[in-house]
Amino acid sequence: MKQSDRAMKKADAEMHNECRRQVMLIYGAAAVALKNKYRFSQQKILDVFDSTDAVWHEVGEDNRTSMLSLLEDETGIEMTLTDSSTSWHDVNYLNNEVSMPETITKAQYIFMRKRQTKWMGAMIQACLYLALYREYGFGVVKLRNLMNEIGRIRAEVNDKENRVIVTCRSVTGINVVDRFNNKKYA
Repeated sequence: MKQSDRAMKKADAEMHNECRRQVMLIYGAAAVALKNKYRFSQQKILDVFDSTDAVWHEVGEDNRTSMLSLLEDETGIEMTLTDSSTSWHDVNYLNNEVSMPETITKAQYIFMRKRQTKWMGAMIQACLYLALYREYGFGVVKLRNLMNEIGRIRAEVNDKENRVIVTCRSVTGINVVDRFNNKKYA
């Protein structure tokens, strides 16, 4: 196997691992927040997760659609990275107004995957917020309150995947590992 092929596989694996990590952190914290703050039942939380699956696949079917642009178009909420001033508007593959070439070089592919990895948490959160906005009537204020609550829960568990999984299971009875482990998001 060529070095460039190994580098592409490594970039894909890193993105997949970060996606899985972010899914556990975000959905685990969201489940706790939905249970504690909004009194969602276990079944209703699982239904929210199903709604996010539908949104994720809707966006995945059209390369011209970005999860982040869809969230902003529908709610006015712009997702950002906490450690960066870069807007998703400035990142080609996240901006549905920029057409991607039909073929890209291996180096471009690796660069794109590394940037996607950096934005994975924001995309997963956008998916969750879109599902809640569309299916459960969460307005912008309620979504922003939920964002803050998810951030508080993640800070409380020090952004440790295992701690949020245990907290989610004890508060909601939901095992996010079982729910999402076999899903392919990246």
